[in-house]
Amino acid sequence: MRKPPSRTAPTARFADVTLPSLDGVQMWDGRDVRVKGRDLFIRTTPATSADAEPALMVHGLGGSATNWTDLAALLRDRLDIESIDLPGFGRSGP
Repeated sequence: MRKPPSRTAPTARFADVTLPSLDGVQMWDGRDVRVKGRDLFIRTTPATSADAEPALMVHGLGGSATNWTDLAALLRDRLDIESIDLPGFGRSGP
């Protein structure tokens, strides 16, 4: 005899650890930009060199502008970087 399917899903359990405080933690530098009626978040990593070229970084599916944080930090002596949160991702609304 087949067992009937359960009508309740198991409950996910969170870790029993205290999360660190976010007091004093700065959010990524950036701004909201209105594009065709939508607010998109643009994260900025300013260049450290006067002759740096501009660059726009776009994340992949399921990503956000913070995917580029480490690479942007390494390239900031050569590039003036802006990273976009596409609609529905990161700090951009749907």
